[in-house]
Amino acid sequence: MMTGVPTLNHVYYSTPKFQPTTVEILEDLGKGLGESSWYKVQSSYSTKAGNPMTPALRFGEKSQTVDEGDPCWSGRALTDTSVGAIVTCLIKAGRVPYSANSVTLVLTGPDVSQGASATGSFCSNFCGWHSYTYDAQGRPFKFGFVGSAARCPSACAGQSAASPNANIEADAMVRVG
Repeated sequence: MMTGVPTLNHVYYSTPKFQPTTVEILEDLGKGLGESSWYKVQSSYSTKAGNPMTPALRFGEKSQTVDEGDPCWSGRALTDTSVGAIVTCLIKAGRVPYSANSVTLVLTGPDVSQGASATGSFCSNFCGWHSYTYDAQGRPFKFGFVGSAARCPSACAGQSAASPNANIEADAMVRVG
């Protein structure tokens, strides 16, 4: 359980790069989520010590892009372990700050698959997930995978014909992430 103000970091993982409108929608959500009445429901929960949860969320200062040729690139076929390794690489390189109170989402483009895990594979069994692992210094951190619904709109896009922002990929990622 995170007891301080959590930070949300975005990593855009794809070749080719994400469409600017997709990034804009996802960044706007990240920046505004902590101020939303929906997120403030957090204050109705309490920690093990009985203290109310913090109804705030900080969006990371700089989102990262990882594409082919980047030292943190792990290819187009990801596993659960390689998603954690991407975030570990970014923390080690100083591109994503380490914090026990952060969640780093690896948002992938339609060219990226994720599978071969105990829980199945992207598009067949899930559209996204979250977990935790340890960085190179043994410190725990939280991360998640959110795949592009453009890869499998019938499985991961709630609205495959039309979407609220006229961007099926971004709107589906918002729903999953």
